Parts: sequence; structure tokens; C-alpha cells
Amino acid sequence: AMRHDLKKSYQSIEKKNQQLLELDRKKDEFIAKISHELNTPLNGILGLSNALMDRQYGQLDNNLQVPIETINNSANRLHSLVKQLTLFKQQEPQSNRIDNVAISAFIKELFTSFHTQLVKKQLNSYYTINIDLALKSDHDQLIKIFMPLFDNAIKFTHRGEINLIARAVGKTGIAITLIDTGIGIAVDKQDKIFESFEQGFDYENRAYEGAGIGLALVKQRVEQ
Repeated sequence: AMRHDLKKSYQSIEKKNQQLLELDRKKDEFIAKISHELNTPLNGILGLSNALMDRQYGQLDNNLQVPIETINNSANRLHSLVKQLTLFKQQEPQSNRIDNVAISAFIKELFTSFHTQLVKKQLNSYYTINIDLALKSDHDQLIKIFMPLFDNAIKFTHRGEINLIARAVGKTGIAITLIDTGIGIAVDKQDKIFESFEQGFDYENRAYEGAGIGLALVKQRVEQ
């Protein structure tokens, strides 16, 4: 009887494993299809915005320069995120590219990328940075780390402000602190939000869009 029960349990587990493998395969197919569908219009947006910035349609009005650059930057960011969606489970290769990143220019770049969203939500924004502050790091990786953090700060803040402070730590370190007046994160969720597909609120009560992979990617890149 025990042998029979064990065999039956084993068969049940094996069946569930096969079902999980099939679900995983379908998930990969779905992500691949969605990525392809998103890339098609994105390539059109990038192609047109690049052509406008290269003056292929003639000189740009001064009032259009910044909006078109913002469209181009946002499309590039979204294109990168779509690519990351298919790769978030894989360990990204270590980068050997080390730049001397001027923190003041880096932070201004961040604020420029999110200017439209800040204005739309009528949020005040400030940053406090020593103009001489610099860091030897990978600029592209820093952008990939801070973009989701800044995006979350705006998404979950409905009134008030977003404040960013950069300060030196010792002789070689820099601390960059992002502060917002948003909804915050429940204490019982704070140890889970850096896991894939986890968010700071219950699924049944979710009122915000998102797949819950942004902070998982941030954690992965910081560890790298």
C-alpha cells in the first residue's frame, strides 16, 4: 500500500512538473510575441524622431527641440525596457566600460527624461548636488538602475514633491538618495519588493500598472 501511494504521489508530482514546464514555455512565447509587437511601433517612433533631430525634414523650431529629444529619449528607454523584459531572468554580462560620470550632469539627465511626467502630475522636484561630484562607474548601468527608481517615485506620488540628494561618502563613495511624498511601502512588503513579480501592495487591491520586475532588475544590476 505504501509503495502504491508513493508511486501515485510521484506520478502526481511528475504531472505537475510537466504542467509547470508547459506554462513556462507559454510564458516565454507570450513575452517574445509582446516584445515583437511593441518593437514594431517603437522602431517607427525612433526612426522618425531621429530623422527630425538629424534635420532630414528641415530645421526644427526652437520650441520643438526639447519635446522631440524627450520623445526620442523616452522611446529609446522603452525600447531598452522591452529588450530587458525578455532578459530579466538572465544574468547580464559584466561591463568593462568605466566612465568618469559627472553626477550633476547625470542627475539633470534623469530629471529631463521625466520632465513631462512631473509636469503632468504637477509635482515639485528638487535636487541638491555638489557640482564637482563625480564617480567612476558604468554610465549605462547607472541609468538602468535609476530609471526604474525615478519612475516608481513619480508613479506612486500623487501630490507633493520628489527630491534627490547626492553627497560624498568618505573619499571614494557617493550616496544618492531619492525622496518622495508618495504612498510609501507597507512594512510587511519591504522585504519582498526586490523579488520578481512582487509589488508593494496586494494583487487583489492593485490600483497601479506594472509587472513587478523593475526593482528586481535594479537589485540585479546593483549586485553586478
